[in-house]
Amino acid sequence: MWHKFFFPIILGFVLAVIPVAAQVKLSPPPMALPLSPPTGSVSLPTPARPVIDLTVANALADRARDASLGGKWIMAVTLYRQALQLNTQAPELWNNLGVALRKTGQRPAAVTAYRKAIALAPQFAEAYSNLSVVEAEQGNLKGALASARQAVKLDAANPVALLNVAFVLEQQEAWKPAATTYSGYMKKFGESGRVRYRLAVCQQRLGQLEEATWQLQRALEQDPNNQDYRLALGQLYYQIGNPKLALRYLDGLTNIDDPNALELLGRLSYGSGRYNQAVLALQKVTTLKGGDAQLLNDLGVSLARTDKLTAAQQALEQALSINPDFAQAWANIGYVQKRLGKPEQSILSYRKALELDTKMPTAFNNLGSLLLSQKKTSEAIENFQQAITIDPDYWEAHRNLTLAYAFAGNVTKAQEEGTLALREAHNSEQFLQSNHDLSDLQTINLIGLTPPSLKRTPRQP
Repeated sequence: MWHKFFFPIILGFVLAVIPVAAQVKLSPPPMALPLSPPTGSVSLPTPARPVIDLTVANALADRARDASLGGKWIMAVTLYRQALQLNTQAPELWNNLGVALRKTGQRPAAVTAYRKAIALAPQFAEAYSNLSVVEAEQGNLKGALASARQAVKLDAANPVALLNVAFVLEQQEAWKPAATTYSGYMKKFGESGRVRYRLAVCQQRLGQLEEATWQLQRALEQDPNNQDYRLALGQLYYQIGNPKLALRYLDGLTNIDDPNALELLGRLSYGSGRYNQAVLALQKVTTLKGGDAQLLNDLGVSLARTDKLTAAQQALEQALSINPDFAQAWANIGYVQKRLGKPEQSILSYRKALELDTKMPTAFNNLGSLLLSQKKTSEAIENFQQAITIDPDYWEAHRNLTLAYAFAGNVTKAQEEGTLALREAHNSEQFLQSNHDLSDLQTINLIGLTPPSLKRTPRQP
C-alpha cells in the first residue's frame, strides 16, 4: 500500500524537475526514490481513537437516575442506554440499566446488563446482589443463590445481600438454613419486623409454632397496623386450634386479596355470628376463587342472616348449580324461600335436602312447621318426631311437637311434650341467649304449663 502514500510525492517531484533537466543537461539527475520503503522506516498512520465525552454521558446518567427516582423506568432505560453509547466501560451504568430493565419487566435484558457490569468490575457486589434477585424471579434459584452468596462474600456489610441469600433459601423451601440466615441477619444488623415475619414463616413450616407466634407478636409490636403480621398471626392461631384468637387478629381484614385468608376470615366470622363481615369476606373470596359450592352456601346463609334474602337465594342457587346433591344448601334455600313467602318451594327444597341426608334435625323441624301451617298435622308430627329422634335435646322441635299434638286434640301428648319442651329450653344455651319467651306461646295457653323462670307464688287465701 506504500504507493498510495508516496505516489503524490513522486508525481509532484517529477513535474517540478522536468523543466530543470531540460535547461541544465549537465546537472546530475536527481537521486531516484526507492521503490519500497526500508523495513521499519515508514509506518502507516493509526486511526485516532474517539474521544469519550464523559460530560454528556454523566449528564445523561444523572437524568436517568432522576427518572428512576420518579418511577419513570422506561425513560430511565432510554437514558441509560444513551449514556452507555458514550461510555461503554462504566459498570455502574450497566448495573443501573439492569435495575431499570427489571422494573419494566425486561428480565433477560436485565441479566445481560448485570453480567456486563460484573465483567467490567468483578468485585461489584451490588451487581451480584441485583443479579440474584432477577435470577430468582426467573426461577433460576441455583444461580440466584450463587450470586447472592458471592455478593455477601464481596461485601459482608451489605444487609441486602444477606437477605437475598435467606430469601432464595426460603424459595427453595430450605426452611432451616433460611431461618438460620434470618436469625443471623438480626444478630448482625439489628431487629426488623419484616425479617421477624419471614423468620416466623420458616419456623411455621418447621413446625415451631410457639417460636413463630413469638416472632410475629414482636413484629406486630413494632408495627401494630401491619396487615401481613395480623394475617399471619390469625392463620397461625387457627392452625394451633384457637379460633377466637385467630379471629381477633383477622377481624376487619376484608380488604386483603389472599383468597385463603379471606376464606378463613369468612368462615370464622360466620361461625361467630359476625355475618356482615362474613358477607364481605365471602363475596370477595368467591370472586377470587371462582365457583365453590361450600363458600357460596356459607355466603347465602350469611346474606340471609343479614336479611338480604334475594341475594341469599341467588348465592344458594349458584351453590346448587355447582353441586346439585348438596343437602345442606337445599335445606338453607328452603329456609330462605320460607322467609320470602314461598312455602310450596320451601317444602320441595326441604324434601330434597332430606332425601339426600336423613340426619338433619333442623330440616325435619322446619319442614314440620311448614306442614303444620298448612294443617297437615299428622305429617308435621312425623317430622318433629324425626327431628327429636336425631337430637333428643332439640327444645324447639319439642315445642313444635307440643303445638302439633295440641292442634290434633291430643292433650295428654301435648302436656308430655310441653314439659319436655320447657325442660330442654331452659337447658339450652341457645335458648338462654335468644329472645324467645315461652310465656306467650300457645303451648302455655293450651295445656296450662308455666316456664320454671315464670312460676308465680300462689296467693295466700
